[in-house]
Amino acid sequence: MAFALCLAIAAFLRWNIFGLALRAVIERPDAARIVGVDVERVHLISLAIGFGAAGVAGVLISMMEQFSPFMGFSLTIAALIVILLGGLGNIAGGFAAAMILGAIETYGVALTSPNMRSILLYGVFVLALILLPQGLFHKRFKK
Repeated sequence: MAFALCLAIAAFLRWNIFGLALRAVIERPDAARIVGVDVERVHLISLAIGFGAAGVAGVLISMMEQFSPFMGFSLTIAALIVILLGGLGNIAGGFAAAMILGAIETYGVALTSPNMRSILLYGVFVLALILLPQGLFHKRFKK
């Protein structure tokens, strides 16, 4: 389900006219406004899409873990590591980083112990910062 949602959002951002408008607003909001994009509407719809994706993620996580007010911290740290490992603003890099981190976490916990989960996450994070400070698939910008 999560994989299908990721593919749907990536396809939406790449091939839908709203996805193109959203990318234009992200890059240059003033230029997008000049060519006729309703920037406030794009912000509102992108916020709704983000809330919807977060809701689906919450439903999927609730099937595996117990709800508590303090459950989000470890997931937030894992999400930060995925974003930084994949490269900021790079959807394909984020997806690849999520798959790599998931495999490392799954096999690492299976081979060691469940108590090593946080150590594995932080170890990958530190190695990524040292070896790949721009992320796996960083965007190169011309100066």
